[in-house]
Amino acid sequence: MAALAASRLVDTKVIDAIQAATVIRKSVVASDMIAQGAFVTYDAAGDITPASVGAGKNVLGIALATAGHASGSAGDNNAAILVGAIIEHALTATKANIGDAVFVSDDQTVTLTAAQNPFLGHIIGIAGTNLVLIQMASSVTLPAVYTVTNHTADRTLDADSTTDGELADVIGTLILDLTAAGIITSAVSA
Repeated sequence: MAALAASRLVDTKVIDAIQAATVIRKSVVASDMIAQGAFVTYDAAGDITPASVGAGKNVLGIALATAGHASGSAGDNNAAILVGAIIEHALTATKANIGDAVFVSDDQTVTLTAAQNPFLGHIIGIAGTNLVLIQMASSVTLPAVYTVTNHTADRTLDADSTTDGELADVIGTLILDLTAAGIITSAVSA
């Protein structure tokens, strides 16, 4: 799905905005518009921007109204952002996916695919056909991307007798497992 080109009604039904969520105001990145209903992330300077594929980012929340400007400086406008809510959103998943990490591939599309996609939260229930309940993560700053190369999956470590290669494969597997859980961001190279 393409990134938002205009505001939309927030089709992410907020299930528990009062108890689980907070509304914050953050400055909008220079020369950009944040559409109502868009998932947003931070840029390197700490201003918010529409979510997109990118290393080391995670979703801050959902824009509650359109904000920003076609031209101007960062901080000229602020946006109201809903963070930490339980939301209902379109995603093909089953009960087996409850507990799985979810990510966004742009400012409106939720996916189970971690690769370079910003972390959103975890599935906590199935609301209906192609609808899931997501506990949005509170804003956490993810470390820089961990790049894993020449990796062979290995979850066994003999603490008495191991090689550097085996230890590296176990660490690489741990990094990829933490990525799948939405805790860190990584890239895998052959």
